[in-house]
Amino acid sequence: APIVPIGDKLLFPGYDLFFNIGGIANLSANQDAFIGFDVCPANRILDLLAAGTPKGFDEDGNLASTGKTDENLLGQLNTFPYYQLPYPKSLSNEFGLHEIYPLIEKANLSMPDALRTYVQHIADQVSKALVLLKREMGGKDGLHLLITGGGAHNRFLVEQLRAAVRPAGILCEIPSKNLVDYKEALVIALMGVLRWREEINVMHSVTGASKDSMNGAVWSV
Repeated sequence: APIVPIGDKLLFPGYDLFFNIGGIANLSANQDAFIGFDVCPANRILDLLAAGTPKGFDEDGNLASTGKTDENLLGQLNTFPYYQLPYPKSLSNEFGLHEIYPLIEKANLSMPDALRTYVQHIADQVSKALVLLKREMGGKDGLHLLITGGGAHNRFLVEQLRAAVRPAGILCEIPSKNLVDYKEALVIALMGVLRWREEINVMHSVTGASKDSMNGAVWSV
């Protein structure tokens, strides 16, 4: 959702790029005009694929790490029209549930292979988006990427992301566990404070609107 970048801008000015791995993976970038957009479904699909495991998710990406990438399925996933659209853009959970997941089911892969293939899909789409952002930011090496969200705990996924963006000279950093887990809550609280102070809390450069806006309501109770 295109609301977190206001927090990225105000709370973490030392970073160039921000990647949140939640149910949907999204990126934001500290350009002249701060931008943000959804990249692809992430944990929502990985958790569905690992639903039959004792914990209901692929802890540390251990299962995915034992699988093999199905190149045919990966090619189909990477050709969804959404990925060709320019930002700003946003995804709903329905895209993952009704478009992505049925395609993976149809491939009839083992659980490790399905997980491995989808991890690669995430890495492919994120690296492609980051290369585009790097080019738009002047092409300099050494850009710092802050990774947060539940997916930051997925060791194998993070390893694949690091490998995918390393050729682009992008440096990945995972902060403390508290920041990984509660960054979105922190940003929502910040947006509430900004609304209380009657200040802008949503930027038009990430929503596609014509101007910045002040969202939310203050109620007397």
